[in-house]
Amino acid sequence: MPIRIPRPAATSPTRIAGAVSIVALLLIGGFAALAIQTSYNSDLSTEASKLSSTAAVTSELVAREMRSVEVIDQATVERKSFVTAFGPGVAGQIDAAGLQGVLDQVRALRPEFQFAAVSDAAGATLGVSPANPAVMGKNFSYRDWYRGVTRSAKPYVSSAYVSAVKGAPLVVAVATPVRAMTPSDVAGRGLPSGAVIGTFFIGYKIGSIQAFADHIASVEQVDLELTDQAGVLMAREGGIAGQLIKRAPAPDFNAALQGRTGNSMSATELAASSPVSGIGWVIRATTPLSGTVAVAQRRTTTLIASGLLLVLALGSALLVAGTRRLAHANARHAASAAQLQAVLGSLTESITVYDAAGVLISANPATERLLGFRHSGVAGHALVAEPSELIREDGSIIPDEATPLATAVRTGVASEGVVSGIRRLSDHAVRWVSLSAVPIRDGKREVSGYVSSATDVTERVDSAREMRILSEASENLAASLEPAVVIRALTRAAANMCSTPGEPPRRAQIFIVEATSFTITAEDDVDGIAVMEGVTMALGEHPYVQQVVANKEAVVSALDYAQFGGEIASVVMKSGVKNGAWIPIEHRGEVYAVLAVSGRQDALVSDAQLVRLKTLASIGELALNNARTHQHVAEMARTDPLTGLANRRALSERMRQLPRTNFAILAMDIDNLKRINDSHGHAAGDDAIARIGQALAREVRPADLVARMGGDEFLALLVDCDSDGARRLSERLDRTVANLAFGWGAASVSVGFAVGIPGDDPEAVAKTADAVLYEAKALTRQRDDTRGSELPATA
Repeated sequence: MPIRIPRPAATSPTRIAGAVSIVALLLIGGFAALAIQTSYNSDLSTEASKLSSTAAVTSELVAREMRSVEVIDQATVERKSFVTAFGPGVAGQIDAAGLQGVLDQVRALRPEFQFAAVSDAAGATLGVSPANPAVMGKNFSYRDWYRGVTRSAKPYVSSAYVSAVKGAPLVVAVATPVRAMTPSDVAGRGLPSGAVIGTFFIGYKIGSIQAFADHIASVEQVDLELTDQAGVLMAREGGIAGQLIKRAPAPDFNAALQGRTGNSMSATELAASSPVSGIGWVIRATTPLSGTVAVAQRRTTTLIASGLLLVLALGSALLVAGTRRLAHANARHAASAAQLQAVLGSLTESITVYDAAGVLISANPATERLLGFRHSGVAGHALVAEPSELIREDGSIIPDEATPLATAVRTGVASEGVVSGIRRLSDHAVRWVSLSAVPIRDGKREVSGYVSSATDVTERVDSAREMRILSEASENLAASLEPAVVIRALTRAAANMCSTPGEPPRRAQIFIVEATSFTITAEDDVDGIAVMEGVTMALGEHPYVQQVVANKEAVVSALDYAQFGGEIASVVMKSGVKNGAWIPIEHRGEVYAVLAVSGRQDALVSDAQLVRLKTLASIGELALNNARTHQHVAEMARTDPLTGLANRRALSERMRQLPRTNFAILAMDIDNLKRINDSHGHAAGDDAIARIGQALAREVRPADLVARMGGDEFLALLVDCDSDGARRLSERLDRTVANLAFGWGAASVSVGFAVGIPGDDPEAVAKTADAVLYEAKALTRQRDDTRGSELPATA
């Protein structure tokens, strides 16, 4: 039987010390638990905020991608070629080939585009690329892209669906209304603004959306889901396997569907959902709860506190293990943050984050390039803005209170896709960007900050403007049959095409080349600093024009003033021109003109602008040849082929254009032409008509006109002439003809004239002159009969 040895009773001080120790341990444990829970809640809130920012930034990137497709939609339906081909939007009244060409061009723009199509106002398909006869004429009015455009008459991004085109791909449709041209649109050369007559839409591959989400998710170390307006999954971890599945609802997801950022936490994960502004889609970002810094810190702190309350040795061991876990969690968090910064650093778009008051918090490297920010080197002021101003596409300045960020701060509503020009005040160079500012809202719908993005759209804006100018120029050039008008329209279009709104305008000229010289014509220069129109100079004076003529190739270059001849060097320097582009205009393999565009800015004409200038020069060449051919035909229609004088038609036109002044009309007739024809042949008669007509034309002033009316009759219209002047000219013409030598003898003419005053009918005056002529002819015949005159039979 074991013997129990009684323990000595504890002394009172020991009991007190034990009680105090127990109370102390309880107090320490309680305070430790409270501190651990408070720290955990704070860290978890920070993690949720970061996850919300990630969801917000990703949703902005998705929204911007869809907006870029909307821009292509809108640009397409405003293209002259589309408007012409689509016509009234009725089957049987469209240019099918022209429409197919436009659709093919759009579909080929980006690999993400599955197809491009257009339907009529009722939803029936009128055209699709790639061509697919199976869907032509099929009615898709049940699709939500049709309902969305019809309901709002604005661009609309659809929910996901299985397309009816070949292969049944999964797509979303980015659609925009097609409007009819109104009479005021045609008269003002504006964009279509009438009733909606159809819908143009692009099928965007859902597989491309999945690839985009996978890339962001892998870099940011989160899981991403993207759902459409109806809650159907379009992208998730592992893909959607070619199926459209509706997502199960969640609190944060439902909040996003209602247009606000939401957070939620389950036993296994932390989630944040953000709406894709303007579309109705939802981005949901999730991360395992066990991998967050908050959980790692809570676990570590709990272990440390427990270890302090237990055995010191065991606590030390747990402290080492906990510290390692904390270091691992922090390292993972730092790596994730670094990877996110790497993504932001690799983006060509500017991403800036602001607090609730609109104060800049952070910006990625692209911000410095796009928005003109630079590092100041001063603590607290890492970024300062280079002096610049925002302008609209028409060149007007956007006030500070109207910028997208200021609008979002003032209204609390997203301001998206505002195309603005950033003009540096130092050199007035302009870069075009698409600006957006989106509020970030917490679970209580309070604005906690703003995400702003800026995308460089300089090439898109310039290309759209240049294509519009090129289209208008093509139409204007084709519409004119006057060479001078064609040349003037050509230089105006070239100057406008290469002049960016907000920057110093460029000037344009046409150099007409003749052998070893050229003449400057049709100068288009807004500033008019050095007008040279009409100046003729040797080719050697202008080395760049000389090079173009010799090589038949376009030249783009900064100017070297030392290479110019003395006559032109001072003029070019005075004008401040720094660079230029010279494009040959050829006819039958020879350069007969050069289109010149010069600028006072440092930047040269871009490669894209040069391509369009060459296209413009080709269009101008065709228009000039057409105008010159028309002019030649018109001149032939107004010219007598035997004498080279004006004919009856040309005389009638000149009479209708007669200025309000005194005038005279001389009617002339060759005497005895029938006898000449009978005695010496019709060739002698034709020779007499031609030589006498040319002699008459040499005797009148440049403002006057001599016309052959037919046979041996001529009529002269004399401007600003009275009766005495007409009589003197009649006598001189009589002497001139008498002095002409013919092999068969001498010729003579009979002349009658009449005068008119302002307001008299020239046709009536001409009849009076003709009557006087007949009286003179009668006197001549009477004289010849009396004398019995006969023309000699031989020379």
